[in-house]
Amino acid sequence: MGTAKGKSVNKRGFKVQPAPVPSSSASRPNLKRGAAALRGWNIFWGVVGPLATAISLWAYFAPSIAITPGDNLDPQQEFQTQFVVANKGNFSLYNMRFACSIVGQSVYIKDLQFSPETLKPIPKLESGGVASRGCFEQSRVPVGRRLKVDVYYNWPSFAGESTQSAYFRVERGASGNFLVPDDGGAPADSGSAVKIAPPATQDQRSQ
Repeated sequence: MGTAKGKSVNKRGFKVQPAPVPSSSASRPNLKRGAAALRGWNIFWGVVGPLATAISLWAYFAPSIAITPGDNLDPQQEFQTQFVVANKGNFSLYNMRFACSIVGQSVYIKDLQFSPETLKPIPKLESGGVASRGCFEQSRVPVGRRLKVDVYYNWPSFAGESTQSAYFRVERGASGNFLVPDDGGAPADSGSAVKIAPPATQDQRSQ
């Protein structure tokens, strides 16, 4: 069987065209693009994976406190409303103590009566726990003042002290005065005219 210029002749004398051989060079660009995409995907998850894990862990372990208004024991007084502290995190909070501040212009101290019992500390507030506290036993404060509540706590028990604050304003209704959350945060003149804070315990001072 003879050949001529890449053509073959069979026994019957018919010319047979050889089957085309696929070129390997045609598939190389596709392979390169696929390898590059795979490397990029691995790099992406190499960065995003640990970050997503860290965010998930922080969301699970981080403390979460809600400070909301409670009942007003005497609606005729501006700041007799109790405030409610709820531990919405997944773990207990320790050495919880409180402070109340009247934010705004000067306030006469004779217009306020308070007792350490109204802001009694909480040694441990379990996950899902709720506690109610009050700032003042009596309050006769001019209109326009705001109340700031500070909650100090340790999480976990051996860590440094953390703080969360909430602001409230007084509104008057048919039944008297009541507090509502004030999301405006700290005003420009955020100096406290009066601040009531029971002293820290020996363990808290040593941290």
